[in-house]
Amino acid sequence: DEPTGDLDAARSFGLVSLLEEINKLGTTVLVVTHEQDLVERFDKRVIAIDDGVVISDGMDGYYRYENE
Repeated sequence: DEPTGDLDAARSFGLVSLLEEINKLGTTVLVVTHEQDLVERFDKRVIAIDDGVVISDGMDGYYRYENE
C-alpha cells in the first residue's frame, strides 16, 4: 500500500521498476497508489476504485473512468 508515498519521483520510478522486474519473474505484484503520473509510465493493468466501487479496469496502464 503506497510504497512510493514518501519517495521522490526518481526513487518512486526505481522502486516500481524493481517491482516490474519481480513481476516478470512470475510473481504477482499489487501496488496501491494515488500517483497517477507514475501509474501511467508503466503498461500494466490498472483498477481504479472510487468510494469502494470499481470505476475502471483496464490493461493500458492509465486511469480511466467508465463514464468518460
